[in-house]
Amino acid sequence: MNPSPPPVPSVPPVRPVPPVRSASRRLVVVGHGMVGHRLVESLISRDMEGSWRVTVLGEEGRPAYDRVALSTCFDGADEAALRLPPHDAARVDVRPGDPATGVDRTARTVTTASGARMPYDALVLATGSRPFVPPVPGSGAPGCLVYRTLDDIDAIRAAAARVGGEGRTGAGRGGSTGGGVGVVVGGGLLGLEAANALRLLGLAPHVVELAPHLMATQLDAGGGALLGRMVGELGVTVHTGTGTERVVTDPATGRVTAVELTDGTHLDTGLVLFAAGVRPRDELAREAGLRVGERGGVVVDATCRSVTDPHVWAVGEVACVNGRTLGLVAPGYAMAETVVGQLLTGGGEYGEYGERAAYGATGATGATGATGAHDGDAGDDGDDASATGAASAAGSEDGAGSEDGAGSGGAASSTGARDGVSVTASEGAAGPVGSANTAKTTTGTTTRTSATDKPSLPVGADTSTQLKLLGVDVASFGDALGVTPGALEVVLNDPVAATYGKLVVSDDARTLLGGILVGDASAYPLLRPLVGSALPGDPGALLAPGSAEGGVGGGVAALPDGAQVCSCHAVTKGALTEAVTAQGCTDVASLKSCTRAGTGCGSCVPALKRLLEAAGVAQSRALCEHFAHSRADLYEIVAATGITTFSELVAQHGRGRGCDVCKPAVASILASRDSATHILDGEHGALQDTNDRHLANMQRNGTYSVVPRIPGGEITPARLIVLGEVARDFGLYTKITGGQRIDLLGARLEQLPAIWRRLTDAGFESGHAYGKALRTVKSCVGSAWCRYGVGDAVGLAIELELRYRGLRSPHKIKAGVSGCARECAEARSKDFGIIATENGWNLYVGGNGGFTPRHAELLVADLDRDALVRAIDRFLMFYVRTADRLQRTAAWIEAMDGGLDHLRAVIMDDSLGICGELDAAMERHVGAYRDEWRGVLEDPAKLARFHSFVNAPDTPDPAISFAVERDQPVPLGFPAVPREKVTVA
Repeated sequence: MNPSPPPVPSVPPVRPVPPVRSASRRLVVVGHGMVGHRLVESLISRDMEGSWRVTVLGEEGRPAYDRVALSTCFDGADEAALRLPPHDAARVDVRPGDPATGVDRTARTVTTASGARMPYDALVLATGSRPFVPPVPGSGAPGCLVYRTLDDIDAIRAAAARVGGEGRTGAGRGGSTGGGVGVVVGGGLLGLEAANALRLLGLAPHVVELAPHLMATQLDAGGGALLGRMVGELGVTVHTGTGTERVVTDPATGRVTAVELTDGTHLDTGLVLFAAGVRPRDELAREAGLRVGERGGVVVDATCRSVTDPHVWAVGEVACVNGRTLGLVAPGYAMAETVVGQLLTGGGEYGEYGERAAYGATGATGATGATGAHDGDAGDDGDDASATGAASAAGSEDGAGSEDGAGSGGAASSTGARDGVSVTASEGAAGPVGSANTAKTTTGTTTRTSATDKPSLPVGADTSTQLKLLGVDVASFGDALGVTPGALEVVLNDPVAATYGKLVVSDDARTLLGGILVGDASAYPLLRPLVGSALPGDPGALLAPGSAEGGVGGGVAALPDGAQVCSCHAVTKGALTEAVTAQGCTDVASLKSCTRAGTGCGSCVPALKRLLEAAGVAQSRALCEHFAHSRADLYEIVAATGITTFSELVAQHGRGRGCDVCKPAVASILASRDSATHILDGEHGALQDTNDRHLANMQRNGTYSVVPRIPGGEITPARLIVLGEVARDFGLYTKITGGQRIDLLGARLEQLPAIWRRLTDAGFESGHAYGKALRTVKSCVGSAWCRYGVGDAVGLAIELELRYRGLRSPHKIKAGVSGCARECAEARSKDFGIIATENGWNLYVGGNGGFTPRHAELLVADLDRDALVRAIDRFLMFYVRTADRLQRTAAWIEAMDGGLDHLRAVIMDDSLGICGELDAAMERHVGAYRDEWRGVLEDPAKLARFHSFVNAPDTPDPAISFAVERDQPVPLGFPAVPREKVTVA
């Protein structure tokens, strides 16, 4: 073992490197993760005179990629989607797969694995960290894995397939029953992300966390408890307050067979994922004689320069600043910018590129907060990961673990030597989760009384986090745990709405110090930049729903110019305002390009939009950053060019690879133009959202609903019996919908084809309840039965529903037909509604229910049946052709120049001369319609999509359980009354 180094000295004076004016200087960067890539990218863009020649040595044999987005690999992304932009080959020599093996500081050379010797004038170590696997007995057995690289992703996939096929069951106290169990050791950010990965791979995940609650460094007891409850409802079994005793292996094969916890729980499993922290990759520095910190990492000064050698710098997770290493991408990026400034001008310190100094004059943490810095070593993914964003792969919450003896708030860790998971003792008040009150506000003071108790954070370190864990929004910023002396806490806890918010304020309640948001993190872009600043309003009001929209204190527009809006790239509100007023930025894309705000984790993008609105900038109608065109423009492009795939469209008329905004929108356009092509054919399948991808609506417990079409609400007794038999045989919850259909809920993914086959054999077809398409045409009984009826409402409703079924549109379409003015079908609450009169049919358009109900308005009166159908044809096709993405017909008409009068002129008077095109488009749709369920049943390739486990297609998902209520199955975990638990096999 290496002897403990002496205490870290105070930061020495800055020793600037003189600016150079020729390309005679040689820079070697060891490590090509996200921070190393950022450093090289920044240097090349700022070194206008070409002063430096750069060599990059990478350990992995592939180009740099985005480790933050690693989890997207479990949801369809590949390496190409994660790859970072390449460097200018004329100025940068990147050598993947040829890592540094030694540094000769006297000769100033780096030796690589291939035997090459690289001379340098400046050396930057960006080696990141390695996953920490605690010394638990059996932790090195086959089946024990870590989660950090693309190679790890491949190994996890292979192990999950093997475990899922074996169908292991859990037993013992706390054991979960079912096949395919995976165990994650570590309940921090990375651990929960790993649990979601196992869930997506079809396993039933168990998370083991030594601390009393999940995310103990970022969240207090109240927020952690709510998070635990919510992820538990999603099928993740959480074990908190316990550690891993040992990993049990098969004596014959040596493979993992179970995990035993310190509380006696026994979990049968063939896969254990360690997400229990990391250690800096500082072995190269140690061998070169560079000074390292007590807990690892190259000791550097305020300029990120080694205190041992003025020609060596360290950035990211391997850098030890003020005795700490940080595992978030924002501090790593700030370090990279600091080093670039030193190399080019000899100026700049770390704090100038990050947040305001930790624990400034007010005693607050600034925007850095106390989160993520109390566990000693670096975070989970070091310089290669960020804890912010929707697909985070990092966090420093687990870093030091038991070896470091410090939990959050300075509490001593109770050994998690086996687990490498810190025990945190959060101080300060926390609102109780599960309280009988639907909303409770409490204030209190922390127990800290001395400024000397403040933890030491590197100046400029921003450890704020915002992300979505298993679908749950979570954010932590500033002094989230209330460690500042005299701090007060305001808590708004609503267990009914499943939201928890806490603000930590100064002892005079005027300055925001930090906060926690769970369940609803929409206020994060407003609150995080305010840390260390005066509160713009009442703290409780800032936590109230809707506060992020500017109702309290003016929202983002009221932030001071010095407030940092983008923490990834240290972009202030003032810089963004200048980009709008002085540089002509008029949309989010141009703000990203000009300031780099929003190009990191992306959590500040909503704030960018609100700042543009506050500046009076008319927003672009561009669909997204990949298409400068609106949805309507793209429709016309597709119609004019005959393009039939997304890849063609983005290559010829867009940029990049697309996103979850433009892909479904283009998929809808292509489907509305070509009803004959199945939405899962070819590359179309990858464009669909979750519901369209499975031709069914996903429910809250991971099951799906099946809604067959019942045109006009008319059904024969024989077909009604079939629906009952299917519901009975598959154990489905049965509900009559408001659209006069029958909803069968609780179907597992692998059951869908079998259910569809039974239904289609009886003459049913898809009701498109999952798609942005025509849903239903509701009807009353009409003149056939009603003594007041003057029109055949049922017959017309059936005709219209069969005519427009499957029509893909910007948003869902609902319709109704009433046989008289009594309006029993509620036709005027629909996108289009028809009411029979003595003289024909009246057509109403632009109605809807929902959050903002609207009555439809009369478009035209007293039409005969043929004229009515023709008017509806044109109305629908004009809507499909010109509406914006996710725009209902009511909003479309309201936004239309000329409104209803213009629409009437287009449809009835052919004012634009396009009625012939609209008529032809509808006839193409009607003639080409094919049932999507039957299209899957007739195609083995499409059928292969509908398995919970690829290698065990008939195996039920063990994470799905039901209770019985009113003699029907309902999802377990959402009780309204006491229920009896059952597992549906």
